[in-house]
Amino acid sequence: ATPGVTDTTVKIGGTVPLSGPAAAFGVVGPGAAAYFAYVNDHGGVNGRQIQYEYLDDNYNPTQTVELTRRLVQQDNVLAIFNTIGTDNALAVQPLLNQLQVPELFAGTGAGRAADPKRYPWTMPYLPSFVAEGAIYGRYLLQARPKARIAVLQENDDYGRNLTAGLKRASSWTAPFMGASAPCSIPAAPRISIPNSRLNRVMREICSLPVDASGPGLPPWARALLARSWV
Repeated sequence: ATPGVTDTTVKIGGTVPLSGPAAAFGVVGPGAAAYFAYVNDHGGVNGRQIQYEYLDDNYNPTQTVELTRRLVQQDNVLAIFNTIGTDNALAVQPLLNQLQVPELFAGTGAGRAADPKRYPWTMPYLPSFVAEGAIYGRYLLQARPKARIAVLQENDDYGRNLTAGLKRASSWTAPFMGASAPCSIPAAPRISIPNSRLNRVMREICSLPVDASGPGLPPWARALLARSWV
């Protein structure tokens, strides 16, 4: 028998940040549950009711792996649905592909997630972060063709992919990368803008390949906005 599937039900699961630094995105869990309830009220999928279990991973990839393993090996879900966060989705990717469990609508646009030859059981749904960065770069070329660009980059696949796209589009004519300063999200709120490398660059535009999640921008991002650097 297929795990998570009976004659009358299909069971899927996933993790969402109901707490932690990205708790604002936690609404995805109850939002999806509400939609599946609507589908069930209208006959389900081929006569089967969808059972959706979502767990709070605190936006912590280590917890994401532990809870995903529980969903698969203890709760016997058919598939993992919409893991929120790039680091989180990538953290469970090897496990789910090894177990041949579908990782559906993974919440990331990182290039590593879209690798069907190596990870055929993973299907991300966000647009490519490289393409997103390139869109920003092309806009800068059109709107501010003589600008110098400084980057405060989130130090993970999300930030690296966005910066790669930005560089690819901007390097045609713009003098790119007056400064590039990677940062980790746990440390990001403590970044001192006056002492950062970004402050030592002649800036016309400052780009932020970071995920400004949570209830409002983090303090360092607000500091940049206050200086009209963004």
